[in-house]
Amino acid sequence: MDHNSIEKSREDELSRRMIYQKVFGTPEGTAVLTDLLNECGYFSVDPKIINPELMAFAHLILQRMGVNIIQNLGNYVNAIVQTATDIDVRPEQEEVKT
Repeated sequence: MDHNSIEKSREDELSRRMIYQKVFGTPEGTAVLTDLLNECGYFSVDPKIINPELMAFAHLILQRMGVNIIQNLGNYVNAIVQTATDIDVRPEQEEVKT
């Protein structure tokens, strides 16, 4: 692949990434992305319903957005850790307001 082809490929990838970020960066896009990831089994912990092909598709969407690329894995994991909560196991009267 020559230099011009590599540059064109990078421009195409950047353009696609910007489109994915723009589409899924809206409230409606975030709702759709959540639904897509859920349908792909991304949030499931039940191995009986996790489909590897659908999980790969979910990861492809996130990769095209620039979320789970190798250069961003630290930020990705940090964001996961930052969103950790206990609201699903805390009694309602004990909920802490944030």
